[in-house]
Amino acid sequence: MSNDELVKKAEYLSKEIYRDNIRKSGDTYLEHSRRVVKLLLQVGIQDKNTLAAAYLHHILDFSPKPDIEELFNKEIYDIVSDYKILSEDNFSNINAENVDESLVIQTYLNLAKNPKTLLIRLADKTDNITSAHNLPKENSQNIARRALYIYSPICKILGIHKFVRILEDGAMKILNPRDYFKIQSYIDKNYPRVNMQLEEIKEFLSGILEENGIHAQIEYRTKGIYSTYAKVKKYFEKGSIKRTDDLKSIFDFAGLRILVSTIPECYKTEEIICNMWDVIPETRNDYISNPKPNGYMSLQSSYSVSKNLILEIQIRTFEMHEENEYGQASHAVYKIGSTVKKDLSNNPNLLREISYSLNKENINITQFSKYVYVYTPKGDIKRLPIGSNLLDFAYSIHKDLGNSAIGGNVNGIYKPLDHILENGNVVEIKTSKNKDIPSIKFLDLVKTRKARDEIRKANK
Repeated sequence: MSNDELVKKAEYLSKEIYRDNIRKSGDTYLEHSRRVVKLLLQVGIQDKNTLAAAYLHHILDFSPKPDIEELFNKEIYDIVSDYKILSEDNFSNINAENVDESLVIQTYLNLAKNPKTLLIRLADKTDNITSAHNLPKENSQNIARRALYIYSPICKILGIHKFVRILEDGAMKILNPRDYFKIQSYIDKNYPRVNMQLEEIKEFLSGILEENGIHAQIEYRTKGIYSTYAKVKKYFEKGSIKRTDDLKSIFDFAGLRILVSTIPECYKTEEIICNMWDVIPETRNDYISNPKPNGYMSLQSSYSVSKNLILEIQIRTFEMHEENEYGQASHAVYKIGSTVKKDLSNNPNLLREISYSLNKENINITQFSKYVYVYTPKGDIKRLPIGSNLLDFAYSIHKDLGNSAIGGNVNGIYKPLDHILENGNVVEIKTSKNKDIPSIKFLDLVKTRKARDEIRKANK
């Protein structure tokens, strides 16, 4: 079976199984799956097993359940099976605003053992945010918060920027519709004019730079609605603008990126541009001579190109641009905790391993696999070293709980204290009123330093 036939067969089977089943958002599962596949294609996914699995990612929710491994292959079966496990995990019930963001993101990356499953899941969530406004208010707001605080940061870490923009804008539309539509109206009104200006500027600059012996790659963009909103808030808080609706004063509503071969060409390009347009002095930053702490390098200034266009221009070498992509991921990685910062310092290639833009379906997300992430009955997440057991979990919550522990329920089933925990387990510790000193023999049982220290203290 050719690759194209594989994907077509998956689409046909999904059509047969899903039929006309309607999702809560009002569309059909088939329509949703087709959009998920389209999103994956738009970000460059070409792997046929990934695309076929994307058509089938909800298929195990329906009966009769087809034998996917026999109809397709083992990898597609594994992706679809892992997807169902990931979608049914207790993680789905977490309120994104009221938990430790770093642990939530690490848990999610750890639960998605197969990177291809993770990509399909992120595409699924990206599509979901576009129709979430059709759901009841409480449901739609919960989906929006998760998009903003969980899935968008994960996409930033991996470098899937198209998904980031859709997730952030979709979330803002639900959580802050007043400012969303105000900014959308401004962008819609000005985009055709600005886009035309940017195209003309690109062609003009390309010609000027060529005349000066500089072969450059020039790209332009306008910011998304949420990104524009974030800039408005930032400028307002810094006192650069006096009103939060002063969108005309946002310096980088539109942006231009110029990639050249050498550092001297960066400064020569800046000099050429400064001879044509007035630079806004307070916006100039030389991150080549003085890189940002995360390694970001670029010449960055905003220019008054015309009376109705202020344009941010970034100038950097091709090599800097590649490193800056990791810098963006690094910034997002830093948000998920000191442990990951340590991993990053110990493994300089970490960002390259998790970079979607470099590796597509072959991204490596195993750096979190040395931990196991489990839940308390209330939905709190505990991160423990791989191989930890019920007693380690008890001491991770409180010493008194560990000292009096006699066993516990794991996913509702009673287990002894030495039961090894797995990702996604829900653990409820059982205690005895007659026990407050743990056996010294438990020192050989536990995995964590905290548990060993508390056992020793209790026995003194």
